Amino acid sequence: MFTKEDRQVIRQSLLQQGRKLFLRYGLRKTNVGELARAAGIAKGTFYHFFDSKEELCLEIFHLEEGELSREIQGILDRHPDATEALRAVMEYSLRFVRGDSLLSRLRESGEYTLLSRGAGKARLARHLARDVEFAGQVLEALRRKGAACPLEPVVVAGILRAVVLLAFHEEEIGSRLYAPAMKHILEWIARGITGKAGRA
Repeated sequence: MFTKEDRQVIRQSLLQQGRKLFLRYGLRKTNVGELARAAGIAKGTFYHFFDSKEELCLEIFHLEEGELSREIQGILDRHPDATEALRAVMEYSLRFVRGDSLLSRLRESGEYTLLSRGAGKARLARHLARDVEFAGQVLEALRRKGAACPLEPVVVAGILRAVVLLAFHEEEIGSRLYAPAMKHILEWIARGITGKAGRA
């Protein structure tokens, strides 16, 4: 039906147009027909590439995380001290998700749970496994800087995910308290993960 090149072009178009539509209208208000039309394909053709709009959204989310991962690697390379490096990684991650990211849009609109439910358990499990794998890579980079890093990658992945989620609760934490509280939280987490907790 499609050549390999056609499939690559269509897939890329769905990813680009999908990101634009999801950022503009959100997951709930964007339908498969609109996604297909924006990519220049028939609605039925969409399903040759993705099982659902949630699956497309999760793939776009994964691509954004790839950009974040590359920047994080650069941050780790630039900071010789493990604790400072990890704190800088978390600070950048918070800025990233509060900026022009799909995660930010989904969180603000309360649609993140729709993505979790609609993407399918297997795909979501693969996504979470990538988080754990990346946490392992971060830990290895920190250990090369001399940090003890006593925690397992799965625990660190959960901690880093929790830090990112805090970015979406500034109002509940209190706008005036958020920045100073986060500064201390990130410091404590960085020291705990690198094995420097309790040291001055």
